[in-house]
Amino acid sequence: MIVGFLMLAAACAGPGGEVAEPPSLTIDVSTTTSTSTTVPTTTTTTLPGGGVLIAQCGRAEFAFGTIEPAGAPLDEEAQRAFDQAGEAVADEQGPFEQDGETVADEWFGEGSAFGGGWEWVVVERDDARMVLLGEGPNGYADVTIERDGDTWQPAGWGGCRLITATTVAGFGTGAWITDPDSPPDPQSSTLDVLVMERACASGQPPVGREIRPVVLSGEEVLEIVVLIEAPAGIAQTCQSNPWHPTTIDVGQPIGERTLVDRHVSPGLVRPWPPTETSMGSLGGEE
Repeated sequence: MIVGFLMLAAACAGPGGEVAEPPSLTIDVSTTTSTSTTVPTTTTTTLPGGGVLIAQCGRAEFAFGTIEPAGAPLDEEAQRAFDQAGEAVADEQGPFEQDGETVADEWFGEGSAFGGGWEWVVVERDDARMVLLGEGPNGYADVTIERDGDTWQPAGWGGCRLITATTVAGFGTGAWITDPDSPPDPQSSTLDVLVMERACASGQPPVGREIRPVVLSGEEVLEIVVLIEAPAGIAQTCQSNPWHPTTIDVGQPIGERTLVDRHVSPGLVRPWPPTETSMGSLGGEE
């Protein structure tokens, strides 16, 4: 088997929330349908079809593996655009008064996204549009700002979570946990898991659809990103999707390595048996 090397700057959250830096990793892409697995050879970190893994937070996109999203600091024009967007949002749903005092929410008031105390960077920009990503005490937020004549107006904003996505056409990512009925065998190169699709799929499991686990293998950490083929058709309802069993071939004995689900960053440690929290929606992501 041929693998390409991938250095990751991301950290992985441990069972108690601690963060540990992973070692250098190697990447391989497996293809599964149901529980059958074949492992094609690859010499790069590019996925089939010329796609790659990317990181997303709301409308912001940046390189996979960056726990600190890269972007340009706000210059004078970007700061002006951000301030104008904040003023427009405040006019629409700004701080409110309660018992004679201004009540701060997640967007306004001291320490809030528009109220100061957050660090913002520009992750996408042209003459007509900017996408800003901010980090604050409680996580991340993104703001999209569009030019309107001589001023800038907000086109969308919200809190966001750092997730892993892909540019592989027709695929999205999913969460995974260890199969509660099948403990990992350190001597085996296969791992039985349950996967849950992130995208809307009308609450149906991915039966008959392709599952492509991307395996990031290190000496102490085994990280896996699960790609799931989108369901046929355009219209899908968005109720919670079910867990679906599949088997991942990691290409080498699992050993005593820590298993990590990298559909979010930092990754989520997946012990066996799975924790009660991890068996919730999207593997306890929320």
